[in-house]
Amino acid sequence: MTQEAHNGKSSVRTRSSRRECVEPGRFGRFLFKMTPKWMLILLAVLIFFSEVFAMFLLNLLPPLSPYREALLDSTILLTLLSPVYFCLYRPFWLERQRREDEIRRLSRQLIHSEEMTRTRLARDLHDEFGQGLTALQLGIETLRNSLPLGQEKELALCRRLSVMIAQLGNHVRSMTTELRPSMLDSLGFVPTLRWFSQQFSERYPGIRLDMQVVDESERLAPEIEIALYRVCQESLNNVAKHAKARVVRITMIRTKTLLTLAIEDDGNGFEADPCYSPANDYQRYGLLGMRERIAELGGDFSVVSSPVEGTTVRVQLSLAKEEKE
Repeated sequence: MTQEAHNGKSSVRTRSSRRECVEPGRFGRFLFKMTPKWMLILLAVLIFFSEVFAMFLLNLLPPLSPYREALLDSTILLTLLSPVYFCLYRPFWLERQRREDEIRRLSRQLIHSEEMTRTRLARDLHDEFGQGLTALQLGIETLRNSLPLGQEKELALCRRLSVMIAQLGNHVRSMTTELRPSMLDSLGFVPTLRWFSQQFSERYPGIRLDMQVVDESERLAPEIEIALYRVCQESLNNVAKHAKARVVRITMIRTKTLLTLAIEDDGNGFEADPCYSPANDYQRYGLLGMRERIAELGGDFSVVSSPVEGTTVRVQLSLAKEEKE
């Protein structure tokens, strides 16, 4: 797997044997998203060319050939059934659009609710639980200082309790930061990603993490920053838990109109189809969550993977709208 950056553009090249497990084919997307207007145009073009082709065949067939009547009947049948098909397709398309809009609305609510829950939990852990641990630590220190000399057993117990409280405080701070890092709001996505990458390297020393950022001069919109951070967070967690990788590369290239983010690993990967199977619920929902976050921003999300060759998570976001605003 190679990755090239030239003139602000990023391209990921993979072997032809690798398969994308998220995006359907171009022709499938074309038919699935076709509006009734374009469907009517397509049917009109189809009828026109079918009649032209039928006239061409009629000129080739003998006057008394039995195929002439069958050809005329099929052409007339196609002409009559095409409007019927269009009338049946339009309600189906409208219903599909309604359901897609409802799914997008529910997805936005779910993502917003998840972020609000993460923020509230992080704040509660920091304010209430963290302050409670601090008060408990001060109480233990006061108790230890008030003990008379010679009570070594009680002093040792106080020291052990102080160490346990300090460890618990570290766990609480780690959980708070993982739920919602405060530096994401104050410093932005790139510094937070660098910090998270450092924490990841310290937690998993057997995985080498390389990071390259091109053009980090300006901050992104808050909704873009949190979406990109969640994609990186989920991808790196998947690498640590499932990939058995030795090297992970994070590359972000930003131009005036386009942002490209790629997370690549050299792990064992997975088959494209099973990523949505019930046997891999955690990974399936993780990929779906990342996809929904990027789709909400109008971007493109893809996962390319195959056994032994690793996995590439790729995000592309258009910044043209943000620049105009």
